[in-house]
Amino acid sequence: EELDSNNRLVKVQVFELLSALSLYSEKGHSLVIDSLQYYKRCKGQSHQFSKLLQELRCSETDEYSACVLAFINCLIASSDTLEVRVHLRNELVALQLLDVLAPLKSSSNEILTTQIDVFEESSSTDSEELEFGGFDLQSHEDMFRVIYEKVLGTPQALNLLHVLQSMVLLERGSAQSELVWPLLEELTQSAVLLEDSKSADNFHRNSLTKIKDVLERVKNGNETS
Repeated sequence: EELDSNNRLVKVQVFELLSALSLYSEKGHSLVIDSLQYYKRCKGQSHQFSKLLQELRCSETDEYSACVLAFINCLIASSDTLEVRVHLRNELVALQLLDVLAPLKSSSNEILTTQIDVFEESSSTDSEELEFGGFDLQSHEDMFRVIYEKVLGTPQALNLLHVLQSMVLLERGSAQSELVWPLLEELTQSAVLLEDSKSADNFHRNSLTKIKDVLERVKNGNETS
């Protein structure tokens, strides 16, 4: 609710608290991501970072823009692996963050321009590090090749094929795909972090809840159309 406040000072305090929490520990970082996901679901937004881009686009002061961007930089920097940093950054870029930042580069506010530099320099550093892996984490083709090679000749190859066969059924631009693709992304991110059977059981229960929610939204959409 505080993020929807008309009081800019309140929102600044929220972003500063979230920044501190994400930097405090790995659990703090996870809690911040969870809060963004919760906000997305409550507001019916398509992406966990939609609110951040909205705040930057509607910002009336460079100081506030700097605060939002500082939070983004903290969230990325406090990620525990290169892959997660790249993933979060790519999500933001896909939402046209770079287009939003472009006109802000001419700002006379040093804090804002510094935060822009931090974002760009960290992106460049991670890109250079990725080159040593022999593949590009930002390339769809490279990612599919790596995954395919990992499961080739194993029972999981059939699992991958079944996943792809199901995904082919999603029509481009349909209301269903707008709901299902973000859900698949969220579930996949959680699934690859499972450590034991207890975590798997919790994941299964949470996943069922999320899937039921999406199915209900698809059903309601079909009834109103």
